[in-house]
Amino acid sequence: DMNSSSSSSTTTTTSHTTTVTTSSSGSMPPPQHEMHEAPAPVTRVVYVEGYNGSIGCPVPMSSSDFQSFKSSVQSKSFEESKLTIAKQVWMAQNLNVDKFRNGDPIPEAKTEGEWKAYGDAGEAAWCYYENDPNNGAKYGKLYNWYACADPAQICPVGWRIPSDEDWSQLVHLLDTNFSSDSYFGNVAAIALKSLWSANGNINVYSANNSSGFSGILAGRREYNGYYTYIDTQGSWWSITEETPGGFVAFSRSISLYYDGVDQIDDSKTIGLSVRCI
Repeated sequence: DMNSSSSSSTTTTTSHTTTVTTSSSGSMPPPQHEMHEAPAPVTRVVYVEGYNGSIGCPVPMSSSDFQSFKSSVQSKSFEESKLTIAKQVWMAQNLNVDKFRNGDPIPEAKTEGEWKAYGDAGEAAWCYYENDPNNGAKYGKLYNWYACADPAQICPVGWRIPSDEDWSQLVHLLDTNFSSDSYFGNVAAIALKSLWSANGNINVYSANNSSGFSGILAGRREYNGYYTYIDTQGSWWSITEETPGGFVAFSRSISLYYDGVDQIDDSKTIGLSVRCI
């Protein structure tokens, strides 16, 4: 959201007028001063039509935060790391950060026991697929849902985790035949899939990536800590819970050999990819 405000710079000045009168005796009386005050300062605020929120940007992105974000999305250029589809702006790469917006570290869970423990406690955690940092550079990190929902916020300033409705809008924009009842979006799936797998040796079935989303198939990490489906399935969290306070939240998934964008009700303990919007 763009909040804008402006004010005109007003300077208060005081003018002095001196009136001199000569008496008949020739003596000079004391000067008389007349004070003229300038108009009171006027502040002009420009409002965006229909916007009723606060004015100004309370948390601007610092230069160091901006540089850190550019590095975190592994992009040569910031412009290359974002994707505009209609009125939505999506990151064009999977998230690959290990700190929240406020600088607090997100715990890394390497072992199966660590992954289960964070999930059981309802706490944020991330991992590389099979704990291999090289996979992070290719696919981004996998996060449980609790990392997405943490009040410290995992997305950079100005970005957020998409809702299930955001995903529905994206699929509908790419596929006008998309049914919100069946959750299939065959044309959208083709448009969202990356043309090649991250290792460069699997040509993804029927993909054309016409959207620029580059939906790479990064796999997932199950509740028990097992890794599955790399290069055959890509799944991304939404912030939307099936039931508020429950154990399940919605994700969206695309597959190597199947054209469709599926809405999945996943356990919040599962490790999935993340895109910010």
